[in-house]
Amino acid sequence: NYQWTGGYVGLTAGGAYSSFSPQTITQAQPWLTQPVANTVNQFGRQTINTSGFVSGIEGGYNWQFNRIVFGLETDLASASTSGSTTSGAVANTMYSDGQLVINSYASSNWLFTARPRIGVVVDHWLIFATGGLGLTVLQTDFLFTDNHGAFESKRVNQLKAGYVIGAGIETALTNYLSLKAEYRLLYFDNTSADSMSEQDVHAQTFLNNVSLRTSLIQVGVNYHFNEQSFVNLYDDTVWQTEFGVRGFLSDGMTGAPQPL
Repeated sequence: NYQWTGGYVGLTAGGAYSSFSPQTITQAQPWLTQPVANTVNQFGRQTINTSGFVSGIEGGYNWQFNRIVFGLETDLASASTSGSTTSGAVANTMYSDGQLVINSYASSNWLFTARPRIGVVVDHWLIFATGGLGLTVLQTDFLFTDNHGAFESKRVNQLKAGYVIGAGIETALTNYLSLKAEYRLLYFDNTSADSMSEQDVHAQTFLNNVSLRTSLIQVGVNYHFNEQSFVNLYDDTVWQTEFGVRGFLSDGMTGAPQPL
């Protein structure tokens, strides 16, 4: 007899696997020829794959109706995901010795989600799916340089809303504690960069943006405030107490008394 209705708070930990997609793109303008613009666009579409440790806190509330459980859950996690990439030196055919380089750096230090979830109870297991709002701060730096003095840099440092979907399984440990394992996918769409500085780019316009996809694999321990959340969890053994009175009759001789 497992009842999941009630509020809870908990701790989570696991791994974060992130893929940033920074882009530096341009068009042929008075300074860049079409072949060089095409080169920038080719090498400016980059990917930064990172992995790191994630830990956080969560809380929520469940309502159980027969074997179906509806819930609302929110969590805040610290995620150490950052990385960089570079095109390396690429030929700039506008000059006989021309070279250009495109660099990108990206990071995301925390993740917040707020989402409903729905699950089904199987024995003492809760199998659930979830999805909703995700929030993070996207931080990305872009840098374009060539060996003839051109320089352009931009930055993204923005609170970004996205979506999260996931699924997991949770089981009762005691009348107050449960253990869960969960997978979640978060996606944050393209975010445009703001201008920082440029030098000698001859009125050339560069566009920079970044998107982020993060996979979380986590385990967590939750404390449930309703002490009856997992009633009869360990009632396989029935304990009984016996009350009674015993009397002893002795003839005063050596020996053990015989009970009546």
